[in-house]
Parts: sequence; C-alpha cells; structure tokens
Amino acid sequence: ILLPMYIWLAIVVPRPHKEERFLFPIYPMLCVGAAITIDEVLSEVLRLVDTWMQRTPNNAVAGKMRLKLILGMIILLPSALV
Repeated sequence: ILLPMYIWLAIVVPRPHKEERFLFPIYPMLCVGAAITIDEVLSEVLRLVDTWMQRTPNNAVAGKMRLKLILGMIILLPSALV
C-alpha cells in the first residue's frame, strides 16, 4: 500500500529544489502511512496490556477502559494544541 509513497520520496527527496506543488500528491499517502503506523502501534500496546491484565485479575475491566481513555487522550492531545 505504501510503496508508491516510498517511490515518490525516493524521486523527490534528492532534488535540491523542492516546490510545494510537487509535494501535494504525497500528502494523502503520508496520512495513510501515519494512520497505519498508529493503528499497528496501538494494537500492539493493547495486546501487551491485555496479556498484562490477564495476569492481574482484580478490576481488569476498569483498568482496560482507563488505559484506552488515557491512550485516546494522548493521541488527541497534539490536535488540541494546534
């Protein structure tokens, strides 16, 4: 899915003079790449937390909900600062 983005970057980055109009086509692919990365990282973190929560049975559901709330706030914090 991200191969066109890497090919585009390999062509554009070495150029000494980069104009904004030549970078516009890559912006959606950068967003897709960022979304895929965030999804993969969050699923891995939640998988690790789930295995950790299974080891500590007391109040595990509340802990999972609290963790998801904290992770959601961390992800949304940069957009709130803009």
